[in-house]
Amino acid sequence: MQWRSWFLLAIASVVLPRAAHAQAGAAPEAPETETPPVATPADPAPAAAPSAAPQAPQAPQGYPPGQAYPPGQPQYPPGYYPQPGAPPAYGPYPVGGHPAYPAYPPGYGPPGYGPQPAPAPRQPKAHYPDDAATQTSPFLDLLVAGIAQDKRFDHLFNVGMQTGAYLGGRVRVAARFIMLTSEPEDDLAHSSSSFGDDDLPDGFTALASDAPIIVYGGSVGFSVVARRSFAFSPGVIVSRTDKAAYGTFLGMSAPFEWVTDDGARFGFEVGFGRGFGGEVRGRCESFGTVTPCDPGEERKFDRPSGGAFYAHFQFGWGFNHPEPVMR
Repeated sequence: MQWRSWFLLAIASVVLPRAAHAQAGAAPEAPETETPPVATPADPAPAAAPSAAPQAPQAPQGYPPGQAYPPGQPQYPPGYYPQPGAPPAYGPYPVGGHPAYPAYPPGYGPPGYGPQPAPAPRQPKAHYPDDAATQTSPFLDLLVAGIAQDKRFDHLFNVGMQTGAYLGGRVRVAARFIMLTSEPEDDLAHSSSSFGDDDLPDGFTALASDAPIIVYGGSVGFSVVARRSFAFSPGVIVSRTDKAAYGTFLGMSAPFEWVTDDGARFGFEVGFGRGFGGEVRGRCESFGTVTPCDPGEERKFDRPSGGAFYAHFQFGWGFNHPEPVMR
């Protein structure tokens, strides 16, 4: 047993020192301290740390002692002096804020847009009254007319003139005369036969009346439409010829008239109605045992009425056209 004890002691004497040495090697090492460098005559001295308290400003060289700032110069903050060539310090803003920017010169817009052309001045325009067409009065027109009257005569190409006026700017009054360019035929005589005429008593045929040369008449209407350059004035038309045998034409008229700004007029008019009155001569030409008249006897009869139509185109001039108002 004694040898065992000596063996254990030997092992312990070897193991325990090694464990202690390993535990001592795991402990943190102390930081190494750096040795400050030693100043040499060739190295510059380190700058001193600025002190917390501001130092009093020193007068620049070349100025009298005891004067911190040059005379007449703006007051710079303590410790600062104007450097050569430096701009002067900004002063405080004036009372009420910064002054307003100047307005753009005339003809120039915002920056980047370049010069803008000035707007052209508005030119005044001529304005005529709304009823200038009916204010152009009196008037004078040349006519090219056509006439067709049943039981009387038909003639489609005739020339004439008319004159008229607008009374009060609304009532249209016109008078006209028309010359027939050739002699028209009497419709009753042209349609009669030797066996009699249905428009005359039995046994009588119509004899041609003298052909008319002139048709004269007029119209009266009211302007239901009166504009600057147009007028529409429906009304009543009446006309006769220079031969009483053809009676009278009476109907409704519808004149359409345009008027330019210088007073020139053009348009047309149509009329529908009936022809009545007048007379016609008839001759007895009945043959037979019972005769209502003696052969060759002539009598006068009232001319029967019939439908009638009138139309003309016109071109003329109107007076007293109103002057325009410039605005």
